Amino acid sequence: MTTVNRLEKRAAHKSRSESIITDSSSRLQEVITQVIEEVSQNEVLVDRMSEKSAEGILKAEIERIMGIKNYTVPGYSRGELLKHIHDYMFKYAMIQKYLDDPDCNNVMINRYDIVWIQVKNKRKRVDLDFGSEENLMTFVRSIQASLGGKLDQNNAIARFVDHTNKLRIDVIVEPISLQGPIVMIRKHKEDNYTMSDLVALGMLSGAEADYLIRAANSEKSIVWCGSGGSGKTTLMRANLEAVDETYRIFTMEEREELFLKHPGVISLKVRRNAGVRYGVDYLADQGLLMSIDIYVYGEIRNQEALALFDGSMSGNQTFTTTHASSPLNAMKKLTINMKRSGTDIPYSVLEDMLFESIDIIVMMKDFKVAEIVEVKNRELVALRLQESYEIEEETA
Repeated sequence: MTTVNRLEKRAAHKSRSESIITDSSSRLQEVITQVIEEVSQNEVLVDRMSEKSAEGILKAEIERIMGIKNYTVPGYSRGELLKHIHDYMFKYAMIQKYLDDPDCNNVMINRYDIVWIQVKNKRKRVDLDFGSEENLMTFVRSIQASLGGKLDQNNAIARFVDHTNKLRIDVIVEPISLQGPIVMIRKHKEDNYTMSDLVALGMLSGAEADYLIRAANSEKSIVWCGSGGSGKTTLMRANLEAVDETYRIFTMEEREELFLKHPGVISLKVRRNAGVRYGVDYLADQGLLMSIDIYVYGEIRNQEALALFDGSMSGNQTFTTTHASSPLNAMKKLTINMKRSGTDIPYSVLEDMLFESIDIIVMMKDFKVAEIVEVKNRELVALRLQESYEIEEETA
């Protein structure tokens, strides 16, 4: 009987301990949620997140909220509680271990309990569960609070950029998302790949790398095409880093992704929304006053294609990327985008402008160069580059 009583007491103690642990975990998540909600709703604070001192400002605000509300969690000291909140705000909580992997370049959260990562060019589902849509939304709010920007029912699709960690983060929430918050994180390598690195990784051959480097240094305009995540920006970045250091490179990006270290780079931000508008067309005009050698258009949207090719027709060397399934489709898509500017220039003339503006198209697929074509006399000529650097031409 005594043994039975002991077992019952141990079971009861274990049950109470498990209950305390469960209650503490639940309370911890509740406090994190409350603090992050308060921070993300502070519009003045969120607007300051672009400042260099943003992290210090944010930490001070968290301390202030904790002091006023006197939040506590059983089993956690104040310092431990602050650390958990900071991990959410500055270390991306449960997915930080994947972001720390130097070979991981994408994290895709399709639902609170469905998370995928991409390591190099391989995708795999990971055993990670945020526990609920509410917990995932707390994670999303922490991103908004630490990086700034609007995210609500009227702004249900948002893009954030973490310059410190070189992350581009796209978020979709209700009422657009039908499955709770969706988060897609694109991670750029801490140190940019060189062309030699990409050859070693198998993205392209030594002959292809040599060809693209020579092309970039000889005033050739290049378009990189392919699907999302195919390596377009990665290769374009490496190609730009390989041009002569005396070149002046003028980049125009809405969200920074190139992170060029070339000594001749001038980087400007495209701004299309509130306040003064600095579109691609306006910035490209300013570049004409700066003795630029290479114009780099980070992301061309519809009618802005006309500004790109207007510049190229003026004799400017241009680089850009576009989503297209083939070099020919890339040309068709860019021509259609030029027409969307509302110009009364006939489609056929725009097509002629395009064929005369672009010298080379690089087709990317699955983080590899699938094809390189030269644009000659309104034809796309596929190149077969041998390791001996001999070039055989074949009409596409």
